[in-house]
Amino acid sequence: SSSSPLAVIVGGLAAVSLACVVTSRFIGTLDCSDDGALLNSYRNRFFMRIAMCQGGARVAWAAVFVVGRPWLYLVGVVPAPLGFYWAAPSKRNLERDQEALNQSGCDRSLLAALQQPPPEGTSTET
Repeated sequence: SSSSPLAVIVGGLAAVSLACVVTSRFIGTLDCSDDGALLNSYRNRFFMRIAMCQGGARVAWAAVFVVGRPWLYLVGVVPAPLGFYWAAPSKRNLERDQEALNQSGCDRSLLAALQQPPPEGTSTET
C-alpha cells in the first residue's frame, strides 16, 4: 500500500528528530582554564546545541519537498523545543552546569564568566 512507505518516512523523521534533540545534550564541554575560555566554551556549546536541535527540522524540510506532504515538517520540528529548553541559559541549567564544574574541581563561577563585558574591539551591535 502507499501508506507503508509514508509510515517508514514518518518513523524515520521522528527517530532522526528525537536523536538530534537527545544527542544535543551531550555536545561540548566547558573549558575552566580561565574566565574567557569558560565564556567561549559555554557560548560555543550553546550554539552547537541549538544547531543540533534543528537537525530533525532540516531533514523534515527536505522530506516535504521529496515526498510532497507539508505536514511532514511537523514531525521534524515538534521535538526541537525540548532541545531548546535543555540548551537555554535558564537558572536550572546554569546551576546544573555550575555543579558539574564544581564536581570536576573547577572553582570558577559560570555566571560571573557569562556576565563579563565583551573583549575590546568586539562589536555587540546587531
